[in-house]
Amino acid sequence: MNIKQTTVLITIATLAAVTLAAEKKEFAGRERGNKDMRQKMMIRRFDKDGDGKLNEAEKAEADKTKNEMIKKYDKDDDGKLNKEERKAFMTERRKKMKKEGKGKRIAKGEKKGKNAKGRINPEQRKEMMKKYDTDGDGKLSKEERKAIAAERKMTFEKFDADGDGKLSPDERKKLMENMKAKKAE
Repeated sequence: MNIKQTTVLITIATLAAVTLAAEKKEFAGRERGNKDMRQKMMIRRFDKDGDGKLNEAEKAEADKTKNEMIKKYDKDDDGKLNKEERKAFMTERRKKMKKEGKGKRIAKGEKKGKNAKGRINPEQRKEMMKKYDTDGDGKLSKEERKAIAAERKMTFEKFDADGDGKLSPDERKKLMENMKAKKAE
């Protein structure tokens, strides 16, 4: 083998190593993101006291649910779900959610709060514009958005009775009751 061939092989090997390292780093970042997402979902689902974290009882309930799910879908009995087993779980879960009406988007003009992506419906948008679009240009300026943020902050602080920076289920309930009462006026 001559010097030219050796140089080409070394260059190819180096490029392969660099590419592999970059892919490994990207995969690790995705896995970290997936783990964060899974943790948030677990907290949303099992945090019964609304403190933003799972206590021992809530963790036990989450583990019990996880073990039941693995027991049901782990066809090869290796204690974890492979790609096909996860796909079966997700398919059944989507069917169940659809049947229960969860995760479905709200039709245009429907009067039910926010849809699955957190967007407000047209009727809510009109109400918001009527209240906050002070110059009547059909858009919310920076100052008008600041006014909305300030009002939200004041409302949050008013109902955050324990001052922990979060609304517990009871605090949220009081907020919703207050909003309904104002809307009825």
